[in-house]
Amino acid sequence: MFPDSMQLSKSDVETELIGAEILRNCLEIFGSSAVITLEGPLGAGKTTLVRGMLRSLGYEGPVKSPTFTLLETYALADRSLKVFHFDLYRILDELELEFIGLEEILDSDGIKLFEWPDRASNFLMLPRIRIVLDIPKGPGPSREQRKLGQERTISACFLEETQN
Repeated sequence: MFPDSMQLSKSDVETELIGAEILRNCLEIFGSSAVITLEGPLGAGKTTLVRGMLRSLGYEGPVKSPTFTLLETYALADRSLKVFHFDLYRILDELELEFIGLEEILDSDGIKLFEWPDRASNFLMLPRIRIVLDIPKGPGPSREQRKLGQERTISACFLEETQN
């Protein structure tokens, strides 16, 4: 899946597999310094996609959204790659990002994953991968869908110029 593609996921397991595939392609294109933005409404599966990315790298620990901490850093067992997972949902002013050392992290080696990237638009320069997750409209999920995870569309594209 890449570039400029869309897939339908019918479960969290499928979403994790798509995340693994996206990351594999990102590593081929960008090496260990990819910046990946994840957009979508609350509950769309952004963190589930990140979990799939991390699992594909061999990470076995818990993967949760860093909604309150803003940043989770994952060091892989072989120490060959670092992953920085940001959740900027609670950011009210981009100046807050200076306090967590965002510029230094962006300049360092490692995969950077951003949920709610619009809150850091002045910091996120290209090239980067933009992933958009969307939940189909309609009545709430059925009991079976809740058990398997929600159906969602996942699209990924390579951004070649800044979008303001």
